[in-house]
Amino acid sequence: MKIVANELLQVNKALTRLDLYTNQIGDSGAQYLGEALKTNKSLTLLQLQTNQIGDSGAQYLADALKVNE
Repeated sequence: MKIVANELLQVNKALTRLDLYTNQIGDSGAQYLGEALKTNKSLTLLQLQTNQIGDSGAQYLADALKVNE
């Protein structure tokens, strides 16, 4: 997940949609995504349904979106 987050969200500035549905992403994966989302300004849709993201992973993502505003 670290590589996906870095390459797709931090390096690729044209990506607008990312579907990670049913990829067994957990809290650590959500943390990597959160770090990448802090600097990505192009993504408008991120689908994370049916993963294993718990409360701490959701908090990483929420904190990242606050920074990204």
